[in-house]
Amino acid sequence: MNQDDNSSGKSLVLLAKSISPSLGTKEQMVTEFIAENWREVSNTNIKELSKRLKVSEATIIKVCKRLNCDGFYMLKQKLHDYLLKNEQVIEDFNINDTPEEILKKVFNQAIAALQNTLTILDLKSFNQAVLAVNNARKILFIGLGGSGSIAADACHKFLKVGMMANYYTDTNLQLMAASLLTEGDVVIGISHSGQSKSVINAMKLAQKNGAKTVCITNYIRSPITDVSDISLVSSALNSPLTGENASARIVSLSILDALYMAVVLRHFDDSMTNLEKTRKSVISSRYKIRRKYEKK
Repeated sequence: MNQDDNSSGKSLVLLAKSISPSLGTKEQMVTEFIAENWREVSNTNIKELSKRLKVSEATIIKVCKRLNCDGFYMLKQKLHDYLLKNEQVIEDFNINDTPEEILKKVFNQAIAALQNTLTILDLKSFNQAVLAVNNARKILFIGLGGSGSIAADACHKFLKVGMMANYYTDTNLQLMAASLLTEGDVVIGISHSGQSKSVINAMKLAQKNGAKTVCITNYIRSPITDVSDISLVSSALNSPLTGENASARIVSLSILDALYMAVVLRHFDDSMTNLEKTRKSVISSRYKIRRKYEKK
């Protein structure tokens, strides 16, 4: 987590949302309530919260400690301070929204996801990821569904500047590629939920073979983080209509863009030379396609 913001009420809410899926049923009830009703929590007391959620005060205090607070008073104070800042409320969609309102909400959710991720993203982990990719002999990007599209986009960028990169969205191909990785290689697994079994299994195999494993996920304590040497955790709102990967897709792309730029700028001259080579390699095919349509 960003060391400049890890004690703020905002980071506390984001952390509650991120760790919630990994907790037991009662603790999960508390973290979910905090994440979704933090304004209300800032103006209540532990007895009222205990009665409302039907959990013990000890469970609430345990959750407070998981959120880096000494107790409920500290948690409440941080949330109260956050409330006083009058942070923008990101509204969800409803059937009465006009096209203009939908446009604004989509953009606001994406902006909030980027800002929130910048708050909680661990800068030390990001620097470690930059170093790992910078020194990598080969880079393997893996993901399923929407995450697979993100893997393809990242692979395209790194390949353009001369880095040996591949991506796979098929379960068997992911395992085959991971089995061939060795020390000096890097695999980057992308999974919003952190629970994609094929991605996790491929990363586990790559790690066993000595490769460095990096994950991009929305949940700080998810199965994929258990097989990752480096975890880059995002923060995106989930919506039943847009799906889990809506804002997360933009955030994951931005994290990978930042990773790409950090590596490219370390080898700027070579990167620009390779970029020109790869650009020229596809010019002829683009020219032929353009000429084909010009003749019609």
